[in-house]
Amino acid sequence: MFDLKQNGNENITETNAKAAVEASLEKGNNDESSKIPEVRYSTYYNGKKVNVYRVVVQPPNDWKTLPFNKLPDWLQDNEFLVKGYRPQLPSVSLCLRSIFRIHTETGNIWTHLLGFIGLLIFAIYCFSVPLSQKTWQEQAVFGAFFAGAITCLLFSSFFHTIYCYSFRVMKSSAKLDYLGIATLVVGSNVSLIYYAFYCYTIPLIIYETVAIVLGTAAAIVSLFDKFSESKYRTFRAALFGGVGGSGVVPLLHYCGITGFYRAIEIGGIPWFLASGLSYLVGVTLYATRTPERFFPGRCDIVFQSHQLFHVFVVVGAILTYCSLNSYADYHQLVGHNCSVVHSIFKNGFVTQLRRS
Repeated sequence: MFDLKQNGNENITETNAKAAVEASLEKGNNDESSKIPEVRYSTYYNGKKVNVYRVVVQPPNDWKTLPFNKLPDWLQDNEFLVKGYRPQLPSVSLCLRSIFRIHTETGNIWTHLLGFIGLLIFAIYCFSVPLSQKTWQEQAVFGAFFAGAITCLLFSSFFHTIYCYSFRVMKSSAKLDYLGIATLVVGSNVSLIYYAFYCYTIPLIIYETVAIVLGTAAAIVSLFDKFSESKYRTFRAALFGGVGGSGVVPLLHYCGITGFYRAIEIGGIPWFLASGLSYLVGVTLYATRTPERFFPGRCDIVFQSHQLFHVFVVVGAILTYCSLNSYADYHQLVGHNCSVVHSIFKNGFVTQLRRS
């Protein structure tokens, strides 16, 4: 058989790719694995345009997990997770079926897949019952939040399921994953800003615009191939953490308008702070690869940093919804009347109004 390294980046010419397959067929292909060419693409070699195949190793259906040091370079991401990795799988079907196997990505897949299913069902319920009584503007605000959160969880679970198929698929699906994070951040921020500055048009427009621009910029940056490389892990965490943390500025402005204690009394701020703390803890664990850096080989399957990050993202999304719902209840209480809102901010009778 034509000998090739088991490397996801191994490129050979079209002639050699065919030779490898023909040699495999002539030998009866009795090995437990066979070499298959991927889709041809064009590249430049020594200044000439040539057609190139990438040959990958096709494991049997009963594939076994691998240790970190046996993986192709492009599948190596976290050296503190020592074993339990999926090999490069040659078909989408095998990748999809791998969600029912135990490996390093099982927890990453299911934490967000279950979150996606649960949030989708809850969103359908909300729009069919509670939100059906609200204005179209409020429905649009909740829709932005749900769209961002659901997209984030869906794209994340898709990436963790499919990326072991090939180097190209890994790069493309990683971009979807980062795009999903950007949509979650933008959807959450614009929704909260809408309620916080409902009666203050100019700050509302400014902060909404800034949130959308920052989220879009983060999404654009994440489209660069180098962005998904392991050495940029801290930069990724800082970028999305910074974009999400930009919501602190309108929060401080809002507290300045209402007064801190009245902002707490209205109810949205405590939930917002709790959601921000959840995201911050998750991002910190992800960036520092805690706890597996302190216990190499003991967090390969469960309790690794990426799984914990996923859990904190889901919790953060739930807490953001609670903040939005609290603001929505308050605005319904005052009848969306800005003169009443201004009077409350000036005189402070939120508790009495709730009781009445």
